[in-house]
Amino acid sequence: MPRRRGSSGAWWHLEAHGVGTKLTHWTRALRSRRRWPTPCPSARIAPPMKPAIPRTYSRYSLGRRRFLALVSGGLLAAPLAAEAQPTGRVYRIGYLSLQREEGDKSWVAAFRQGLRELGYVEGRNVAIEQRHAAGRSDRLPELASELVRLKIDVLVTYGLWALIDAGWKAPGALPMVFTVDPDPVGRGLVASLARPGGNITGLSDAHADLVSKRLALLKEAVPSAVRVGILFNPASALGPPQLKTAQAAAPALGMTVSPVEVRGRGRNDIDRAFETMGAKRFTGILVVGDPTIAVHRSRIAELAVKRRLPAVSTVRESAEAGLLMSYGADFRELWRRAATYVDKILKGARPATLPIEQPTKFELVINLKTPVTTRRAFIGTIAGGLLARPLAAEAQSSRKPPIVGVLGVSGEGPAAGIDRFFQGLRDLGWVEGQNVILERRIAEGREERLPALAAELILLKVDVILAAGGPASLNAARDATKTIPIVMVASSRDPIGTGLIQSYARPGGNITGLVTAPEELTGKQLELLKEARPGLSRVGILWDATTGPFRLQKETAEVAQTLGIELFPFEVHGPADFDGTVAAATKQRVGGLLFAGSPMFVRNRRKIADLLAKHRLPAISVWSSFTEAGVLIAYGPSLPDLFRRAAVYVDKILKGAKPGDLPVERPTKFELVINLKTAKALGLTIPQSLLQRADEIIQ
Repeated sequence: MPRRRGSSGAWWHLEAHGVGTKLTHWTRALRSRRRWPTPCPSARIAPPMKPAIPRTYSRYSLGRRRFLALVSGGLLAAPLAAEAQPTGRVYRIGYLSLQREEGDKSWVAAFRQGLRELGYVEGRNVAIEQRHAAGRSDRLPELASELVRLKIDVLVTYGLWALIDAGWKAPGALPMVFTVDPDPVGRGLVASLARPGGNITGLSDAHADLVSKRLALLKEAVPSAVRVGILFNPASALGPPQLKTAQAAAPALGMTVSPVEVRGRGRNDIDRAFETMGAKRFTGILVVGDPTIAVHRSRIAELAVKRRLPAVSTVRESAEAGLLMSYGADFRELWRRAATYVDKILKGARPATLPIEQPTKFELVINLKTPVTTRRAFIGTIAGGLLARPLAAEAQSSRKPPIVGVLGVSGEGPAAGIDRFFQGLRDLGWVEGQNVILERRIAEGREERLPALAAELILLKVDVILAAGGPASLNAARDATKTIPIVMVASSRDPIGTGLIQSYARPGGNITGLVTAPEELTGKQLELLKEARPGLSRVGILWDATTGPFRLQKETAEVAQTLGIELFPFEVHGPADFDGTVAAATKQRVGGLLFAGSPMFVRNRRKIADLLAKHRLPAISVWSSFTEAGVLIAYGPSLPDLFRRAAVYVDKILKGAKPGDLPVERPTKFELVINLKTAKALGLTIPQSLLQRADEIIQ
């Protein structure tokens, strides 16, 4: 259930549990002849406004016979009525994989575990039908059609790109969830990560962006691995992009990369590939992320060990099979997360509105039993390199505590999560005044002060800077230093388009962290605003002109067209423009407003809310602080979650990690907040379907 905030500002929420649980507690107490039991701990209201039921008051006692009569006519009838319905629906989930059944067994187990955590029990309320193509993409359409004939409710796939490339089209609007796809937007599977559109959603793992990182790890672990063969399938959509990335990254690492084709035809194909690598005297292997090759992981590992060739792959299962190392997303976690998509779809959500998630954690797995060169030389290299990093950081505990600089525009809006950042550091073992020094520099809303404050942090010789609260603080930090690590948090800028980083997976330079990408959320925000006010046909977008020119995202325009909404952008240069801008929007007869992410809007949100109330305009923004001020709806990333994760970046950097090696994260958790008091003042009745999806309701 959504959290609710009462008029007094107190928080409360109800945790719904089965009637059967509470009833068992009461009847058991009656059998023991207690007058009235202590309330069941599983049926709680927190924090309690007052005791719901006194612990043992005799005036509440009832005769056993009368109580059971009342219960049998009321509470007990509820589950019986439910059981009297058509036995409850059993949902049918289709799972289609390009792998062999044994190849993704642990991933499917994680998917099943995810479903169980969400209340699904196989044989009771869900059935899973599996089909595996064993690396043969030509079999996918036939297997997919088999699943469709079983009348599945949702199709979960590993290898959707190959299924689509094979020409298969889903009948009607069958919801589809892909567990892994490195580039769903570029491949045309979805319109955007924030709002996929159509009937497809899922998770992206960004294989190609991680290829250069894998090469660097291989070279660091085995310096002699300079001639590398890359196993790839030219007939697969996944192979060529990874080959191109590897060849571009190799010269800077002092390596050469040559393609070795594996067309996935069977064991003999793998044997021939290794004969080719032996003839060309390769000293290392890069195995691309591609299920048409992964089906042969056991044979690849066997031959790599036999020829003493160090190899790096994408998933831990390859290292467990015998390869030297793997680096990439935890596929078991991706499959478990896929269960949450299925749950939402089975409960009525449309795939088009479920944002594509990307992994926020990557794991490095090293198999020390794998024979490469001489064991003593390898262990010495590892101990002095990869495995030594955490130890080097721990050795600093006896030295001068590191200094973390915090640079922010103000303590409101996107920077309001700084306290959560400090808590995140404490959770990771960093205690201010003991093993870390925190230097705070907040501009109190005056952005012109930020360059001077950033310079102060540089003079203090900070070890890392947290740039919080929008582009201004990030710009000031970037202009002040090109060497000190900078962790951006809640940044609304396009980090690649503005040249801050090279790629999300491997940013390079001294900047990493978390971005919000508010423009990608605009389509979803329009949809929510339309749902709150169904007759909406004209929407104004307020844009902070000081952050750059207005750019209407293609997906936003498409959403607006689909919803029958005409968009009107209004540029704002400063707080003095608010009155005139809102008045101009009213003259244009707009029925609602949308605020692009901007610290200037956040600092003036109460004034904006008052103007909206005066002109009776519903509006939506990114941050929940707007709804607290009186704006109708907020939909955007969870600020506390972003700042908590920022602490993880700082922790890794203080322990020796390079910011250029830490992938930049985009939000994976979004919050919908609705102000019911504002809705009533505007004369709007918010649909129950929307209220039920809200994370927080202010009333």
